[in-house]
Amino acid sequence: MILIKDSAFSVDEIYKYTLCFKVSKQAVEIGVFDASMNRYLVYESYPLDKNANDIAFLEQLYKEHLFISAGYWKKVILISTLPKYTYVPEEFFSTQNAVDLLRLNTTLEMDKLDVCYVPHQKQQISCIFGIEKSLLKWIKGKYPYQEITYLHENSCLIEGLLTQSNTLEVRDLYIFIQSNTLIPIGFKQGYLQYLNTFNYTVAQDFIYYVLLVIEKMGLQKQEVNVIMYGDAPQASALLKELGKYVNSVKLGKRPKGIMYGHKFDEIEEHIAFDMLSIPVTTR
Repeated sequence: MILIKDSAFSVDEIYKYTLCFKVSKQAVEIGVFDASMNRYLVYESYPLDKNANDIAFLEQLYKEHLFISAGYWKKVILISTLPKYTYVPEEFFSTQNAVDLLRLNTTLEMDKLDVCYVPHQKQQISCIFGIEKSLLKWIKGKYPYQEITYLHENSCLIEGLLTQSNTLEVRDLYIFIQSNTLIPIGFKQGYLQYLNTFNYTVAQDFIYYVLLVIEKMGLQKQEVNVIMYGDAPQASALLKELGKYVNSVKLGKRPKGIMYGHKFDEIEEHIAFDMLSIPVTTR
């Protein structure tokens, strides 16, 4: 469990803040930031048991939490972590064909999912993704008078990476891991070239997928720079193992352009990159 609250946070100023939820199979994460100050104020992560009911957990957390039940947030954001997404050039995207475009890349159970989309104007692409109807129903029920925005975790990752460098190059491969999920992201001349999601169970699978992505991007193991982010307990071990195969492997840094108080020094900089990137994703 991670509980971080900046000294600048004030319950009396919740009306100025954005409240964020990310629900995955592994954890429920909460973030709070003040867009007017460009400052991240709260980050919390609550691990979920393997067979836990996420809605029941959210309901209990809502009842017991000190401030998330407040009804006067400026905005509320819900992050989807489902591997049901696609990215399309903006000239091919329209709201009318979003579902059909997503179906080209994944199976959809429309009785359980709604389809949302996020434009990435600087990248000239749009993300189309699925999000659980059960989560939508829960968050709309708890915050009926708030503006609610839906994002995909990968969109947060992309926008956070865009703060890292003016020239994201093909030789840099960004790896995000959470539990047993691997998300590799690659750019070419600053534009998204590769993004996928893989599930792995052992380190050998992880190495195989990373080397596969390097090959698909037309790179040599000797020239690629791997930058790793993630919350998985085995991150350090995977980093060490990957170093046997590629020339350069290092841990990533937090997204730039956002203020963090000293309380955030309690977590390493490669942790919660997607959650900490939400402010730059919603600008």
